Amino acid sequence: MPETKDQLSQILAGLSQGDLISHGAVVVTGLGPSSVLSAAGSPIKVSPEELWSITAESEVGWYVVLSQDCDIVRSVADEPCLLVCPLRYVDKDRWLQLRHGPYSPREFPFPENVVGGPDSKRPVADVRLVTSIDKNAMQAPTMRTQAVLADPQRERFSSWLANRFDRSAFDDFVVDHVLKPAAAAIQNFIAQGGRKMATGEMPNASGRLCLSVDEWLIRSSGSIVDAYAVVSAESCIAQGLCDDDGNLLEGEIETGRSFVETKIQAKLGARLGYVFNLKVKTLPALPASIYRGLSPWILESHGDPLNQQVETTPLRNTN
Repeated sequence: MPETKDQLSQILAGLSQGDLISHGAVVVTGLGPSSVLSAAGSPIKVSPEELWSITAESEVGWYVVLSQDCDIVRSVADEPCLLVCPLRYVDKDRWLQLRHGPYSPREFPFPENVVGGPDSKRPVADVRLVTSIDKNAMQAPTMRTQAVLADPQRERFSSWLANRFDRSAFDDFVVDHVLKPAAAAIQNFIAQGGRKMATGEMPNASGRLCLSVDEWLIRSSGSIVDAYAVVSAESCIAQGLCDDDGNLLEGEIETGRSFVETKIQAKLGARLGYVFNLKVKTLPALPASIYRGLSPWILESHGDPLNQQVETTPLRNTN
């Protein structure tokens, strides 16, 4: 028996941005040779002027809702579709970089165990392939949903998504000569710390600090670049940077902060005259007057150390 209009409204009212939908395949249309065809494993050979269309399916089987909450519940007459992107697996090292390092504008790390999967893999929302599904499809008996993000994670995802399409731009010189080498250094600390954790070793203070960061915020004024590593008691506990009462171990944190800042400044050198200041704050301790002037640290493609060939789960061509 088909759902009524009111029942569909109830289904949509229970859905939020960042939730997962077990949607099947999506249709992708393009012109000429494309990396989408390669990612989908399509045998189609096309000429530069040829229009093509394939049906592709994420092997993970889940898609992330990108539509804002107000658009999700809006009537089908006004907003007939939900905007979604596939959830895909990446290797654990890359997931750690995405989780604790400067944001990639293309992939957002989801909680590691939300959809199972191989021990060596972790899920990310991949907005390189965005598509729409008819809201009426939510009435299908095979359609399932999951709310997997806690409120703070959902807020970060919403903020990241907004900045994906309307992100603050820094001067190309700052991106290339400051943010790029600084991010590469941070990614290195995270990778080294992750490898030590995997063998049961305690990472150095620098690695523990970087692995405890929930988000990176940044501002640039002239030759001064200020980076804010935002941590919480919960994230620091996991890295041994809190005492038994949940108080931050300021000495350990300062050791890690100072080492990271010094290494980054050394990478920049003195010739260009840039100064990189690293500050570690919890969100409640970050004054609103400063917070409003900060931007999420999102790396563009030409300065993104995450933009490399790494193993991911492919889309599957179902044509």
